[in-house]
Amino acid sequence: MKLFALRCPVCSGADLIETDERVSCRSCGRGFPVVDGIPLLLADLPRYLNEAAPYWLMRDDLSAGQEDMLGGLLPAGSYFDVARQHLSSYARDHYGAFDDQDSDEPLPGGAERILRTALAEIGSVAGPSLDIGCATGGISLALAEMGNGPVIGLDMSAPLIRMAARTAVSGIARYGRRRAGTAYERREVALPYRQRDKLRFVLGDALDMPFADASFGLIAALNVIDCVADPVRLVGEAVRLLARGGWLIAATPFDWSPNVTPAEAWIGDRVVSAPPSDLPELLSARQELVVRSLPDQIWQVRLHNRAAVHYRVALTIAQRKA
Repeated sequence: MKLFALRCPVCSGADLIETDERVSCRSCGRGFPVVDGIPLLLADLPRYLNEAAPYWLMRDDLSAGQEDMLGGLLPAGSYFDVARQHLSSYARDHYGAFDDQDSDEPLPGGAERILRTALAEIGSVAGPSLDIGCATGGISLALAEMGNGPVIGLDMSAPLIRMAARTAVSGIARYGRRRAGTAYERREVALPYRQRDKLRFVLGDALDMPFADASFGLIAALNVIDCVADPVRLVGEAVRLLARGGWLIAATPFDWSPNVTPAEAWIGDRVVSAPPSDLPELLSARQELVVRSLPDQIWQVRLHNRAAVHYRVALTIAQRKA
């Protein structure tokens, strides 16, 4: 599917040309590679690639036995191990509901249930749609299937967005489900989605997204506000990209980590005497939005056979004023 509503992450120009191998900006002359069908649209791409190259160069043609052996030989906590852990948790939540061999608790599909809860309050929405922090692509696929297409999924994680793109092409979710430690059981799950051609994935910075203003009628930002360096700036970017009358769905457990979000950028939860983090308050700071808080949602994510994370997620919807 041809890219739409793009802007250059370096000069913000809109005169971009795409081929199968690169996206080029006529305004500033910069070029950005397309890998596995995913444009890598970042301003400081050399620095990013220097840090993320192992993930982009990971092979995807290893057998389950080869992956198992390599996983056991590489140190726990290696880039290979970290990628597999993230893929296991996100892919299982996104696609485990379609796996008739997976009956473990907690039930998968928590992210999509949160999305549907919000959409039930919003009603019909005219796309295009943007899924910020799309991870392995399950929410993006669900949005396309619901008729909210075309849909763009945006993420910064190479392993996650590579899986998202490949799953959208093949219709099959392939991942290792973590048993425990560095032991993973290969899963191949056929998916029922029929609108996969409405979907495209872009690697980009959620704090400086490579899209033109007012491009989207719906933006989903699930479990991403507490995963960026500047939550206030993320909300500002979402507002910039929303068309008039468009909707933002935001959900977060406020699971702050100083390794991702500096403590001074948190929107609460520093000391007991101060107010806690408040999602409606964060969104209401933007006068362009009409904000409505929904009841907290339960989101359980499997880590391995004996562990899961239990989140109570704040959920808020907001409409950009017409």
